[in-house]
Formats: sequence, structure tokens, C-alpha cells
Amino acid sequence: MSEKINQAVYCGRFAPTPSGMLHWGSVATAMCSYIAARQQQGKWLLRIDNIDMPRVKSGAEEAILQQLDQMGMHWDGPVHYQQHFTAYEEALDTLFSRNLAYPCYCSRKQLKISAPRGVYPQTCRDLKMANHPQKQYAMRLKTDARQVRIQDQIRGRLERCAADINGDFIIKRADKVFSYHLSCVIDDFLSGVNHVVRGIDLLNSSFQQAYLINLLDYPLPTYLHVPLLVNTQGLKLSKSSAAQPFTVDKLNLIRLARLLGQNFDDELSQTNNDDFWSEMIKHWRFAKIPLHDKIACIDQEN
Repeated sequence: MSEKINQAVYCGRFAPTPSGMLHWGSVATAMCSYIAARQQQGKWLLRIDNIDMPRVKSGAEEAILQQLDQMGMHWDGPVHYQQHFTAYEEALDTLFSRNLAYPCYCSRKQLKISAPRGVYPQTCRDLKMANHPQKQYAMRLKTDARQVRIQDQIRGRLERCAADINGDFIIKRADKVFSYHLSCVIDDFLSGVNHVVRGIDLLNSSFQQAYLINLLDYPLPTYLHVPLLVNTQGLKLSKSSAAQPFTVDKLNLIRLARLLGQNFDDELSQTNNDDFWSEMIKHWRFAKIPLHDKIACIDQEN
């Protein structure tokens, strides 16, 4: 699949979900994203990914903003939100009119039987909406056998067939919530984001989104996939695995940098925020980030 690489002035972003405070894993992504943008004298945007409102926790957004501010990671411009509903609907209508998207009437119960491995078997691909006028439906994007290519800043050129991941994937849920894939692609495009830093667990999402980006004829961003920080049980640090909130402390930031292959002395923690980040930005080397998918992080459990 051909692609258009966005070569404009560097614009990155950090896009946390407001489902809780930042933990060590999410701060690792924020740190890499922030430093990458500042090394290129580019923009660093902050977007609150609140498209899935049932996941939003009261007070979480304020707590995230406070953590970033205390760490000295200051974003450019106003905080962005996933509120481009007209643009989401227009993109969906365009895909549907081009016969690239279709309604899916399958329930979760049905999918557990027909798609136990998560690859949708195209059950509804050839059905017509008129045949089910009263039934709820999701909207799926058609995928095919073409290879999707992306450029990763530390892993180089990667490619995969999007159809092999989940098959035809959902871009609008049956409860009328636009999917993460569709909203993320459009939000990034409208904000001018051309560099995306995220965890390696979202690599498949990057291929699916790149597939969608090509269909919409948007410029393709460059990616950087950060290794996952895991606890002593090997589980990804997340709210679901009871990851502790990141305690804002420069020593913790230095420990985190070391986990990501960097070499900073504890003495750096004695500097003010401006000098701290100036040194981090000057000496950080992305080529030193381990290519492992997982990195054990015991500090978050202390």
C-alpha cells in the first residue's frame, strides 16, 4: 500500500485517557513524546482522549494536567479534546459511500462464537441496512490483503497486513460511539500531528490506523513505539493492573530514563525544571531505547 509521509514541521502529541492519574508507563510515553518534539524544535500538543465517556473518571483530567505541570512538561497551545464529531461523521459517510465501510449487526455473544481469535469473519459484509431497519449496528471498515507500511523512529520500516490483525475492524460502535481508531486518526490530522509516540502494545493499532489514513488520503505520521513497562508479574502497567500513580519527583524521572536506556546521574535531580529538561533533551538518545517489548519496572510498586 502506498503512503504519503508528512514531512511538515515536527508536531507531536501526548494523548492520555482520563481514566486515572498517570503511572510509570504513561509517563514513559509522555517523556519520550515530549523530548522527541523538543529535540526537533517542534510542537508538543496535549490531547485528552475522552471519546469513550464511560471510561472517564471524575477529576482524572485535572490530575493529569497537574502531574505534567509539576514535572515541567509544558504543552503548546490549548488542551485538545476528541470533539470533532462532524468530521468523524463526514469521514464515516465518505468511507460508506465508497463501499469501504458497512453495518455489522453481530452481537458480542455471536462474535465470541464466530470470531474466537478476534478476527472478524465478514459475516455482515454483504448485508444491506434495509434488511435490518430496527436493529442496532456497528460500522466496520473493510480491510484487504495489502501490506501496510509504517516508519518507526527506533525500529525502522515495519509492515503488516491490516486484515490479519482483527479483519474488518469497527470504526463506530453499536452504541453510536466513534471508535478510537477513527477519532484518533482524524484528531491527529486536524491538529497537524505528524509524529506519534505510543506504547508497543499499540503497534497493531498503528497498522490499522495507517490503513485508515491511506484510505482517507491523509499524510502518514512517523511513529515511535516505546517498550512496555511491566510489573513483577509481567503485566503491563495500567489502571487495570493496579499500577500506582507516578509520584512527581526528578529522581523518579531519572530512574525512568535509565529504564529506557539513558544515562543520567542523580545529581541532575537537584536542578530546576528548566535546566533539568534542557539536559534531558540535549543528551537523550532514542537509539539507546531497548528494542524489547517489555521492561520490568519495580519502582512503581514502592
